[in-house]
Amino acid sequence: METALKTIQTTHVTTAPQGRLIIILYDIIIRMLNGAIESIDQQNFDTAGRNIHKAQNVLSELMTCLNIEEGSEISVSLCRLYKHFKTQLRVGNPIHDREKIKYLLAQTKQLRTAWKEITRAAKKNHHMSSSAAHFLNIIS
Repeated sequence: METALKTIQTTHVTTAPQGRLIIILYDIIIRMLNGAIESIDQQNFDTAGRNIHKAQNVLSELMTCLNIEEGSEISVSLCRLYKHFKTQLRVGNPIHDREKIKYLLAQTKQLRTAWKEITRAAKKNHHMSSSAAHFLNIIS
């Protein structure tokens, strides 16, 4: 049963539109940061560290997907933001800084909401405005 679920999840991700993939990655980060906070509260620091590490890996993936050359200012800003998030997680992890993780969680939720709105508007308009298309084109 678990193998079937993994197959369905893999198919869902590999066939998802570009904007939806970004939302999925943000969802993973949110889940990992929530798990890290919960683990810190339970003083299960090994699990918290694993969750933080997974969130950092997803941030790295988001960074590698940015198209800096064509995305211009937006891509550069997102890259800086993702680097900042990774640094804050790296600094906060060894000292189990719950507040730092909560702050990054809130920021990630805001990014997710923004992407959700952009993809919803693009879907609604069927043919995107040039600025929405440009924004969605910042990833390769």
